[in-house]
Amino acid sequence: MMAAWLLLLAVPAGALPLVMAGEGFGGARLITALRGLLVLMPVACVAAVPLAAWGMVAQPWFVLRGAAYLAVWTVLALLFARPPVRPRPVMRAMGLAVHLVVVTLAAADWMFACAPGPGASDIGLLVMAGQCATALAVVMLREKRPMRGALAWLMAAQLAWGALQFTQYLVVWSADIPGEIAWYQQRGSGAGVAAVWLGVAGVVGPVVVAASGWRAVPRVCAALVLLCQAVGMFWLITPSSVGRFGLSWDDGLAVVVVLAVIAGVVSAAPAAGVWLRQRHMRA
Repeated sequence: MMAAWLLLLAVPAGALPLVMAGEGFGGARLITALRGLLVLMPVACVAAVPLAAWGMVAQPWFVLRGAAYLAVWTVLALLFARPPVRPRPVMRAMGLAVHLVVVTLAAADWMFACAPGPGASDIGLLVMAGQCATALAVVMLREKRPMRGALAWLMAAQLAWGALQFTQYLVVWSADIPGEIAWYQQRGSGAGVAAVWLGVAGVVGPVVVAASGWRAVPRVCAALVLLCQAVGMFWLITPSSVGRFGLSWDDGLAVVVVLAVIAGVVSAAPAAGVWLRQRHMRA
């Protein structure tokens, strides 16, 4: 349940820094499409209520910290949901700094809630890169026509995610700390090996496919990245509670529900906006 919710949250949380960073660098169509994903932030907040109700009894401070993270993200999403009237470089820089801090704290809280994980200092950047790749993949699968620069952004985010994953593993291997090694051992046996190789394919595959010149390259790359990030989220979360990595039918159903919610909300938001504007004009 936690992993599926984090996958839902990754879409607006990944779109947010891309919108903040991309406002001043052109690519208006891509930035507009990413802004459309910010509507999922309040949806993720509502979906967190059952998790909060379950955790409030045992860990009230854990739930309150999570509520604070979501509140900060919601405020940032509201601030950047509309195109700016004038350039706002200071607000963008401050927003990116606050977002990175919140991502780092939230990752340490939520991903290592059940069991301590690697103490690498790049956990915030790693999670943010994965969220950005997820948001870009969703946008590219949603849009019917290719968007300028989208594939390059997707490959950059996915390669950064892969490089940070390898760096974190290298830091843990070099430090040789038993607790952190055990964390990887839980995820490196059985189905975990297949998940690791899927992660490698999710990093290398888009580069190979993009070099092929195939017409359907953007959608194929986006689908591969989204699959990689979805499995990667479960690879991070589920072993902490059950002791090993594995996917059940319930996990698959949860992913389908999350993807259906994302598709439904993102598709309905523009139509609702048009309806409200037309109603306002008639009034």
